[in-house]
Amino acid sequence: MEKKLFVSFLARKAMVKKNGKTPIYCRVRYDGTVSQFNTKTDVPYKNWDSSTTKVIGVEKKELNQKINKIKVNVIEKFDDLLKTNKLN
Repeated sequence: MEKKLFVSFLARKAMVKKNGKTPIYCRVRYDGTVSQFNTKTDVPYKNWDSSTTKVIGVEKKELNQKINKIKVNVIEKFDDLLKTNKLN
């Protein structure tokens, strides 16, 4: 069975800050293991589209580019680990 990497993003509604913004977390899943980290990106929860895991509204272009860059970096690091046989 082939092992696959999944990278997704979620806004933590339960962690709304005093400024009304919610932190966006990155969740990485591989071979039954799940890890997540704070992307250091905050967005008003009303501007988060859970179905597409994208930001909507005024700041959408800049924030979506930041999220996509994080996803690409995670995938590149994963590929580097595969190439050096650190993951088997």
